Amino acid sequence: GTGVATTSVTTSNLDLQGELHWPVLDVQRAHIVMDDSSRVDISGKYDFAQKMIHDGTVNSSGAFGGQFLPADYSFETAAISAKFDGPLTSLTNSVKAQVKNFTVPHINPVNVDVSWNAEGLNAQSVEATLKSGSSSLMLRGSTDFGSKGNSVALNALELSNSNGVALRLEQPAQIALEQNTNAGTNHVWSITIDPLRLTGEGRGFSLAANVHWPERGAIQCEAHGLD
Repeated sequence: GTGVATTSVTTSNLDLQGELHWPVLDVQRAHIVMDDSSRVDISGKYDFAQKMIHDGTVNSSGAFGGQFLPADYSFETAAISAKFDGPLTSLTNSVKAQVKNFTVPHINPVNVDVSWNAEGLNAQSVEATLKSGSSSLMLRGSTDFGSKGNSVALNALELSNSNGVALRLEQPAQIALEQNTNAGTNHVWSITIDPLRLTGEGRGFSLAANVHWPERGAIQCEAHGLD
């Protein structure tokens, strides 16, 4: 169909091909062209009885999505390629995304490249690169989100400029956030940051923390040679 519209979303073309053999909906092809010429292609099978997705794919490109950002936030174009499979509560997903000229207040436009492989919100591997002019930030790591605590493991981190790598993560580090459910009426949160050390030629930065909010905490931060 053409001119299909919902709140904040208007399409100029919608092509849908699929079959329903209850309880499985087989979307063989859903091709959507937005009013801003962005394109979205979706395919996969959904089992209503087991609440599972099989062989799901999403590919999109264009400026669609910018209308949902807060005021003064924008991007030029975005491209996403995703594969997902499994129960809705713990989808296995593999995603690659590129965003060009992402703009936020008081910061120069940034190009973002992100990819990850995950089960639910737990990513076995995440890699992200942010570039603005001659400066860039690259990081690699993983995430672990549970009912009582969340953690992010940083395996690599590099800050670069036109002269090369300015700061590099010296060794893997972990950031953990936990809630103590046995603290009575007070919700006690703890955050632990393994010694996070960045080093470069004549430069250094380190951060470590062990905080039990709101009772006590210790934070150590050192820096030298940063300009």
